[in-house]
Amino acid sequence: MSYVRKTIDELTSRFEGAVRLARKDLGITAFGCQVFELPPNAAAHRHSEAATGQQELYVNLDGRGWIEIDGHDVEFGPRTLIHVAPEAIRQPRAATDGLTYLCVGAAPEPTFRPNIKFD
Repeated sequence: MSYVRKTIDELTSRFEGAVRLARKDLGITAFGCQVFELPPNAAAHRHSEAATGQQELYVNLDGRGWIEIDGHDVEFGPRTLIHVAPEAIRQPRAATDGLTYLCVGAAPEPTFRPNIKFD
């Protein structure tokens, strides 16, 4: 099959429902991606990707919150995308209405070549 379609609710749930396994369930091998569903006023794990060299892209799917990045609160509202460098310490946090976001991550490789129409 040339595609896999799933709703967020169909994805395997881990960590008491906070994480949905998008990469695994969709069969993606080129990059990591998971959907995070934080309840109101909850926070995700504080971490960096310095050890993996992985860049991360956070895409707000629903709700509001912030991502604390190296000690700075960066607003993370609807229709917002945030790129975070591997060495930055980050911690997403939900506001009072909760926060659902997609996190996509990968380490740059010399063989990666962006499609020129998107560059």
